[in-house]
Amino acid sequence: MLVIFPFEEVFYQEAGVPVEFVGHPLAGKVKPDQDKQTMRARLNIDDNKRVVGLLPGSRKGEIKRLLPVMLQSAETLQNSHPNLVFLIPLASSLSPKDLAPYLASTTLDIRLVENNFYNAVQLCEAAIVTSGTATLETALLTIPMMIIYKASWSTYQIVKRIIHIPYIGLCNIVAGKSIVKEFIQDAANVENLSQEVERILNDEAYRTTMVSELQQVKGKLGLPGGSEKAAKALIALL
Repeated sequence: MLVIFPFEEVFYQEAGVPVEFVGHPLAGKVKPDQDKQTMRARLNIDDNKRVVGLLPGSRKGEIKRLLPVMLQSAETLQNSHPNLVFLIPLASSLSPKDLAPYLASTTLDIRLVENNFYNAVQLCEAAIVTSGTATLETALLTIPMMIIYKASWSTYQIVKRIIHIPYIGLCNIVAGKSIVKEFIQDAANVENLSQEVERILNDEAYRTTMVSELQQVKGKLGLPGGSEKAAKALIALL
């Protein structure tokens, strides 16, 4: 087995299966190619503005379930922090028109960003992220965040009976502990989300600890060159 997470290597070793951890494909690839000041200028974000990311997922069902509560949380935050700007990096599977019905009535200061995920997310001081690959990408950028998810009632009832790991966020699973808060189902509400963003923005010690632990997760995911390492392992076997 060639595996991309370190915890998978342990799992197969314990089962007596030959295994090698070759690193995650995103290791070394998740990095901005423009500096923050350039991106701020491109997105017309003044230097005195603080940036919060809203990452509602890549599927229309996720947008329907999660973007409204993200926007409501953002409105609560902007009432007390008028200097906030909210970024929504658009997943490649979506277009602006998919989000248009949800954004039509909001008064938030929002920048919708297409095809520029890493450059945009690097600007965020905090992010509300839908569980999935985006959580790992945000972790690799070491951006303080929280993870949220809502499934349909029936799906959640099935899943919670068959999944027995304590976390759903890949960064928490890799760390083996809770380093970013997870808000699932009813816990993904305006009060919880807005309070966690407030804490990340205002509690410097909390923020610094989270960034440090995300950096450790980044280190555990391997170095660039996983494809080459995998190829060498296959050649050795052959």
